[in-house]
Amino acid sequence: MICDEVRGYIDNIKVRGSILGLTSIKMLLDELGNPQDKIKIVHVAGTNAKGSVSAYIESICQTSGYKVGLFASPAVFDYYEAYRINGQNISKEEYASVGSKVIEAVKQVNDKDIWPTSFEIETAIAYQYFYDKNVDIAIIETGMGGSLDATNVTKSTLVSVITPISIDHSAFLGDTIDAIAHAKAGIIKKDSVVTCALDQKEEAVNVIKKTAYDNNANVIIPDIKDIVHNEDGTFDYKDISGIRLKMYGKKQIENAVLAIETVRVLKEKYYYKQIDEELIKTGLFNMILPGRIEKIGTEPDIIIDGAHNPAAAQALRDYVKEEYKDRDVILLTGMFKDKDYTKVANIMSEVSNKVITVTPPTERGLDSEELQKVYRKIFSALKADDGTKRFIDNNSNEDMTVTLSYGYDYDKAFAMAKRLAGTNGAVIVFGSFSFLAQIKRK
Repeated sequence: MICDEVRGYIDNIKVRGSILGLTSIKMLLDELGNPQDKIKIVHVAGTNAKGSVSAYIESICQTSGYKVGLFASPAVFDYYEAYRINGQNISKEEYASVGSKVIEAVKQVNDKDIWPTSFEIETAIAYQYFYDKNVDIAIIETGMGGSLDATNVTKSTLVSVITPISIDHSAFLGDTIDAIAHAKAGIIKKDSVVTCALDQKEEAVNVIKKTAYDNNANVIIPDIKDIVHNEDGTFDYKDISGIRLKMYGKKQIENAVLAIETVRVLKEKYYYKQIDEELIKTGLFNMILPGRIEKIGTEPDIIIDGAHNPAAAQALRDYVKEEYKDRDVILLTGMFKDKDYTKVANIMSEVSNKVITVTPPTERGLDSEELQKVYRKIFSALKADDGTKRFIDNNSNEDMTVTLSYGYDYDKAFAMAKRLAGTNGAVIVFGSFSFLAQIKRK
């Protein structure tokens, strides 16, 4: 099969949707000879910051001279970026080769009335690819949840990493932090090590510690007291001083610290001895992750961020408040209809009353008119005499609240956002990654 045929095969299966459970993926991987058990894995679960933490770990290990695989789904700007080795996306030729092998195995299990989902097939491709390429370590992000996620089939997990947990995918994982934490903590393996985000909610920490105890696993949680912020923009963590990041936002420091604790486990428990203090600092500094508070333009500043749930929106809001408190901010956003877009809108309305909505280019995309109505309702509820925000009609010439909807016309939406911001303002583009990809190409 050629590359397009493999992708077409998987895309045709996507219509079946997501099905939590491990029966199909286990049978598929067994048909392939269980490549997931022949590689060393760092398994990453959580609601937010999985991408950043995984990329920091990847960069440190690569800088230290190791061959590092990374499976991160969904891809943000390029389909093939879901499968990386040492920062390089899988080639179309390699994807076709590995994908063909996996699809042949899919057909074999289909004959046994087992029907893997598209994500299960993509997961199998990742495990087979990293095994074929003989990586020193593979960083695997869960797709959704943990215990029943298709990635959670390995016996060779070195470290389980749990990033901040918040409410998301409620229909599948539950609508409480406790329930979601139980799902995420399902990646913890017996006699292993767990590293946990320092800003984890107490309910989640309790679940993680209990699950770790039941599995005789050691839990490492960074302490915020060990972080020292320096006047030159660097920070110190424990015995490592002068750490500098290229990524924006205070949350990135917490993500970097979680990565530090993870690679230290690799060094001290699993003999990845090439990792040292200077290589950790270099790896952290070298990491740039597209779509996470990424500046892609100036005059006006253009910031893109995949804030698609309330916790991510809070981090973006805090960044905008700090960096652009004295500048005109325009919000350009598109959201999925299965996300808590109302809560995200309430959070982001704190930094601007000028909002442009678009419809993401997928079936999950929320119609921009519906999202516009949400912002209109928020602004109309604010008192007219509060001196900050007031609802007005789009056709008014008053320089007050602006809510505009452009559907799929990303060119017009982006042009209007830049015009409203002027050369000294900022356009904050956030929401669905599929929509961010459209804007980044402009």
